Amino acid sequence: MQDIIRIPTFVLIDGNDADGRGQNALAEFSGREEFDVTPVVWHDGLSTLEDKRRATVAIIATISDSDPGFVLICDDSHRFTPAYTAAGLLASIRAAQEAGADVLTGGANSFVNAIRIAEYLYWVERFKGFQFTVYFRKLFGVIVNADTDRKDEVKFLMHPFISVQQGQDSAFRHSEEKLTSLSRLKEHFQTTSSVSDITAGDYEGVSIPTYVINLPERHERRQHILQQFAGRDEFDLTIVPACSHQIGAVGLWQSIRKILEIALDNDEDDVIIICEDDHEFTDNYSKEKLFRNILEARRQGANLLIGGIGNFKQVIPVTNERCWIDVFWATQFLVIFRDDFRYILDQQFDDTVTADDFLSEILTHKMVFFPFISVQKDFGYSDISQRTVVREVPDTFEKCEIRIKKSLHIHHQQDFVFPL
Repeated sequence: MQDIIRIPTFVLIDGNDADGRGQNALAEFSGREEFDVTPVVWHDGLSTLEDKRRATVAIIATISDSDPGFVLICDDSHRFTPAYTAAGLLASIRAAQEAGADVLTGGANSFVNAIRIAEYLYWVERFKGFQFTVYFRKLFGVIVNADTDRKDEVKFLMHPFISVQQGQDSAFRHSEEKLTSLSRLKEHFQTTSSVSDITAGDYEGVSIPTYVINLPERHERRQHILQQFAGRDEFDLTIVPACSHQIGAVGLWQSIRKILEIALDNDEDDVIIICEDDHEFTDNYSKEKLFRNILEARRQGANLLIGGIGNFKQVIPVTNERCWIDVFWATQFLVIFRDDFRYILDQQFDDTVTADDFLSEILTHKMVFFPFISVQKDFGYSDISQRTVVREVPDTFEKCEIRIKKSLHIHHQQDFVFPL
């Protein structure tokens, strides 16, 4: 019978703790022979991430070359879940190690952009929750040398979670439910994606009602957007004077509502495009790609199809030209379907509204072209004022494309790109 590998395990205990959390954490490992446990009392406190980072550095610095190629560090908030098994943990460690992991966590109270790479393992772009973390040797030097500028750590998350933080049950439960929802959504697109039977004859002579929002005094923007659509007969262009409001973001939303009301009154508008006057086509745009993706996205129940975005949290590939996203920044090129006109108009809003955040919240099936067919031209200023975060910066789209490309690379490696 093969011996169980003993995992070098360090349990961080706050030296200032008076409520017995450290002893409770150590008790979690009682009788579990797969762990070689060393308590580490940290008298500088563990109340912040920086405190835990410094403690982690101190522990990693003591690891010798003769130790296994990984170490487990827990803090005194760790508690095992009923999903924990020694075999499951060791299998996940091996799988993560083979996949080039730097870090593996047993559970997270939040995460950004998760991609399933094995039955019980997800790659994640970012996560919070370091109560049960496996660090692999390839990261040891980075940690000890305090290379805080490094942003490319390869991070993995176990699911179902085998660890939670004491007192954070609801946050961890929400994260698990989110992973389950993402898996179901992926399966939905797998069953609805099919070989496209759309041909040029399906859209020959068709032009899409396209409404461009422009403040009358922004002559340079009007000239720019007219140039973008010049010679493109697939667009039936209408310039719509933007609604004026002391808060630019509210004026934009009022303008979008005005367009939806116009389109709702026009029975022939089954699908429309709404553009801001800073929209700019990329080299990836083509008439064929536009119509094919509009028709396919609608078949799959899309509420919104976006030309290009400046940010997201979760991406799932749908085809080689289109992805599902959960939230997004930028509304310079939106394809909206008639079934959703009235629903959007019926939503209540106030002076805190921003169009991209609001549409992200109220619509479930949002898709984006990838590679992007649209970006925002930088005019050196923004008409969308008083945002919480400044989003109209020149490299926003470029950074977002890099993130999506990396995510799709992970999907390709795991054969998760769906058949076309």
